[in-house]
Amino acid sequence: MDNSHYRHPSWRQPRWIIAAVAAGALLLIGVIVLATSGGTTSHPPAAKPAQRCPATAEDATIPTAPPSDVRWKNVGVILAPVSATYGPARYDGAVWECYAHDPMGAVLAAYDEFAGLASPSWHVIAEHEVVPGQGQQAYIAAGESQTYSAPPPGEILQAVGFEVLAYTPQQATIETLAAVSTGQYQASEYTVAWYDGDWKMVLTPEGGPGPDPQLVTSADGFVLWGDTDG
Repeated sequence: MDNSHYRHPSWRQPRWIIAAVAAGALLLIGVIVLATSGGTTSHPPAAKPAQRCPATAEDATIPTAPPSDVRWKNVGVILAPVSATYGPARYDGAVWECYAHDPMGAVLAAYDEFAGLASPSWHVIAEHEVVPGQGQQAYIAAGESQTYSAPPPGEILQAVGFEVLAYTPQQATIETLAAVSTGQYQASEYTVAWYDGDWKMVLTPEGGPGPDPQLVTSADGFVLWGDTDG
């Protein structure tokens, strides 16, 4: 059976994109944190021996609703979704790991790992929750050359929904939707890969999360989170 899935990004459907000039005027978390990642110059403690995640059943079903048991936990100043069903199943300090090997597990991993990279624990997250390679090293190098500064709460956008743009058991592309104060939305695209038994963030060779965020005017096509207060 072919477990692959592809869905055209929502902005290719009839939903208008605000001009890029307007998008550039916003203080976007994705731009602040991942493209110019700040960090302390100190290194984290030596990494612990890797622990394997328990195997989960593979399922390529694309979610049409959020998990019924979703909760929201703080990662630094950002709220991130977690689920007893889809993960993370293990919390080792700042490192959250062991997500379900399915599209919903990939969605949660994308949210949680992005939030971790924006937190004071960014270095250990980059070491453990990013696929090794040029992007990981570029991100760490950029962070070590600057002073970490947490995004102010007033500049953190509220999560609204998500869309699985592409899925195979090896890699998933997730589009997240966040509310902007103007009544519009910010759509951001992230890729995670199934690496060493878990979903991990894939960064571009420059150390960024993916394409520039887009401003859109509608949540059509997205799965909505509903209440994200806790």
